[in-house]
Amino acid sequence: MKALTGLLLLVFGHGVSSVLHSLHYFYTGSSGLTTFPEFVSVAMVDGVQIDYYDSNTEREVLKQDWMELVTRDDPDYMERNTGSYQGAQQAFKANIGIAKQRFNQTGDAPPRRSTVDVVSLQRQLLEEVRMLRRTQEQLVQVEREKLLVEREKLRLAQAKSD
Repeated sequence: MKALTGLLLLVFGHGVSSVLHSLHYFYTGSSGLTTFPEFVSVAMVDGVQIDYYDSNTEREVLKQDWMELVTRDDPDYMERNTGSYQGAQQAFKANIGIAKQRFNQTGDAPPRRSTVDVVSLQRQLLEEVRMLRRTQEQLVQVEREKLLVEREKLRLAQAKSD
């Protein structure tokens, strides 16, 4: 029986593998720009844009044909995502208002910054992006290690049952 189970796994299990995919949401909030929406969101799977939302249209727009198949099985998908994006839009608007108050930028005049200030801010942002990337890489490594531990547990359990 054990040999038959192994043979069946060998024959039918050859196509089984784990594949890592990525899902990223990019949110952009702005204030005082007349030619750009106050809020924009883009969702991407494996680097391919799958949807778009902005504060001018206030509706999710699917960008891939295969997403129509996803939404066909879940009729509330578009409405639910649109609601999520509208909530994020409100949060961004509130956060921009708070940031403007904290940095004394609530007036109509644009802030005056020296070149040194801008360069310093750019360096800070780049360092934060680097830290986020390192954290993301660490999280991916932890998930890979968890997967390896689970595989080893399964292997040990199967060897024990043999």
